[in-house]
Amino acid sequence: MKVLHVITTIESGGAENQLLTIARYQVQKGNQVSVLFLKGEPTLLEAFEKNGVEVVSAVANFSALTQLSKLFQQIKKLQPGVVHAHLPRSELMVSIFSLASRAPFVVSKHNTEIMFPPKPKLSKILSRFVSSRSDATIYISYAVKNFLINSGEIVASKRDFVVHYGIDITRACKHQTELARERKPENNSIQAACFSRLVPQKNLFRLMKAINYISEAGVPINLDVFGQGYLKDSLIEEVQKLNISKYVHFKGSVPYAERLLEKYDVFVLVSHYEGFGLSILEALARGIPAVVSDLEVTREILGSNYPFFVDPFDISEIAEVILIASKANLKEFHKTSKDIVEKFSAIKAVDDLETVYRFALN
Repeated sequence: MKVLHVITTIESGGAENQLLTIARYQVQKGNQVSVLFLKGEPTLLEAFEKNGVEVVSAVANFSALTQLSKLFQQIKKLQPGVVHAHLPRSELMVSIFSLASRAPFVVSKHNTEIMFPPKPKLSKILSRFVSSRSDATIYISYAVKNFLINSGEIVASKRDFVVHYGIDITRACKHQTELARERKPENNSIQAACFSRLVPQKNLFRLMKAINYISEAGVPINLDVFGQGYLKDSLIEEVQKLNISKYVHFKGSVPYAERLLEKYDVFVLVSHYEGFGLSILEALARGIPAVVSDLEVTREILGSNYPFFVDPFDISEIAEVILIASKANLKEFHKTSKDIVEKFSAIKAVDDLETVYRFALN
């Protein structure tokens, strides 16, 4: 099958990294896969091409009207069996194009947020237009589906599917046999990691205050933050204000950053909301305890009895649970993490997507 994925950017992020994994497995299953992006720097270009995925840049960084024209040309040229759109701008572009095309079109909803936050009424109109044009709507979690339906963005339909994100379990879990290793001596600092866009959703200012809370308690800690975003300068100012510059380091966007996780004692993601939280699974797959916000979606993924949930508004709780998680018995945590991760394989995600594509084609 020829599959064309249309996505807003191929800069490193949850949806973009998931698409890289999915496209790789789709190619391995004999599909011809192309990825067309609309704007930004092609950070993941080399990674896609290395895995046999064609990256189409001919539409990127033009005006909306020019992009529509170029999108029409590219779809006519590629003649995909199915067009799969990801993220709001791409959803809207492909929906408009679908008025003049018979190519089956599916859309993935990745976020627990409305399509156009500045204007909620317009957002509902646009979102419902997209869903009316698509042959199937995919939600990456029940939490995303529930949010969009309850907010009025989407009307529930028989064309709705939930397809959870998936990770490369074999690649991610190759070092799980090392989970029995002993913790470092107590006088060594806690090594913490956070994979996050530097945006308000991710609650990073409270995380900085939690790191300050830990440092003021006399516990050595190092936090590496991987990701980019427009709040970077403000976050650096906050770190300097709290006098924790020697404890917090902004690493920027690093390709395959998840492969660095094995050097850390704890992973932290205390967002206000998430559509899924792919990086949480990446941490657990490597046996790293993850301190995460207690949200509908994290309970969906991790189960209600997961031991390291926090209230994202409670700075002292975030700090205290980071300390607890950093001392977790890795042998005991191994079974918890393994049972969770095995439910979310990339192979299953690709198989589930193929079911949706067949539905769209029929």
